[in-house]
Amino acid sequence: MTASVYDLIEKAKECLKKNDIEAASSFYQKIGDLYIASNAYTKALAAYQKSLSLSNHKDIEKHLNLVRTYEKLGYTYSAYEHLRPVYEDCIEQHRLDEALETALKMSSLQSDEIFPYECLGKAGFYTHRLAEASVPFQKAYFLAIQKNQKGRALQNLFCAFKLTPTDPAIWALLQKHVPGSQKLKALLAGAPKFFTPSIDQTWGKELSDAKLLLQEELFEAAKNIYKTILEKDPGNQNVQEALKEALRLQEKKEGPLAASPEDLIRALEEDLGLEGETGKNTPHLVLQTPLEELSTKDMLDVAIAYEEMNLNPEAIEMAKLALEKNTEAEFTFAGKQLIAQCLLKEKKYFDVIELLEKTLYGQPEIPASAGMTGTEKIPKDVRMELFYLLSLAFEKSHNFNKALGCLRKIEKDEKHYRDIDDRIQKLRKLMSKQP
Repeated sequence: MTASVYDLIEKAKECLKKNDIEAASSFYQKIGDLYIASNAYTKALAAYQKSLSLSNHKDIEKHLNLVRTYEKLGYTYSAYEHLRPVYEDCIEQHRLDEALETALKMSSLQSDEIFPYECLGKAGFYTHRLAEASVPFQKAYFLAIQKNQKGRALQNLFCAFKLTPTDPAIWALLQKHVPGSQKLKALLAGAPKFFTPSIDQTWGKELSDAKLLLQEELFEAAKNIYKTILEKDPGNQNVQEALKEALRLQEKKEGPLAASPEDLIRALEEDLGLEGETGKNTPHLVLQTPLEELSTKDMLDVAIAYEEMNLNPEAIEMAKLALEKNTEAEFTFAGKQLIAQCLLKEKKYFDVIELLEKTLYGQPEIPASAGMTGTEKIPKDVRMELFYLLSLAFEKSHNFNKALGCLRKIEKDEKHYRDIDDRIQKLRKLMSKQP
């Protein structure tokens, strides 16, 4: 250890004794810098971690230092994890080009993760690179399919469709999910059909004929040639590009086609059950389509999809809309359970307590069965899950006695439910340490 590092360590310790947390964090940061300069990456990692633990966790420079250090040590996933708050800060501060660069870095570190490509798509949208933004959403779609996350896959494919609604490759994928859509068939008067087989053929004569027709501005005839080719050879990139160019030339000459992208989007929303996918914090995905047209179940399914993408505010908003629409017990319990889970992730523990106590102990909108009062009218499995979530909220807010009480209620129904045995022991120890 060099003298300068030793001096800084002593200064940091002194600051901690004086409760000067900010100064201590700064000293640990400098210590990490010195270790980096001497290629002592493991020590640097320890110093940077200590610095971050003492400071605001939104201190982006500290996260970036950890990213570089983890990379030096070969821990790419840890580096990736520290880029997530960097990306979020860039979005919040509208440093959009930096957000795009950060998302690219995340995807290079974890190319098999879905989240970086979703970030790339959002950042691309915010920087008005719509065609470029569509590509990572498509990548996220394929990854989600591989991971058997169909709901998330459809969300990402739908985002790609919104950004580039005339992309033939996206049409091919969408038609796999809605093969019998009559709405789409009605709107696809001038759009190509797609099938999965691909053959190896150059189509030289056909392409030459289509090109001549375009020069004569006979757009429909040219498009019919391209469509005929693509019915037989949907994987032909040259023909796909030629068709897109024909559509562009036709629109330039004749104005917008009868079936606008907005018409196609609305029709597809209905067929995929995603109509009205909105949220106050996701303006990049907002469509002006009435949410009332969604069924309550579909609203809750979309809310669950938001939660899977860690879009908790959007999930809460959508679940609340579902509960406003339908107060039947089945939907009430499912919606409130989802809201509670999201609030827990957002560390809004007192909001969780308020919501679940009202749900468990007083629900005038759900009539009790004859001779049943209180929580007895709630199905057993639902009741246990709600008490479990309530116990977590009490524990996180340091009300250990009430947390234990919730677990005791679960224990009456099912003695070894989930990990309640371990949690009961843990809470007892915590309570024994209280004055």
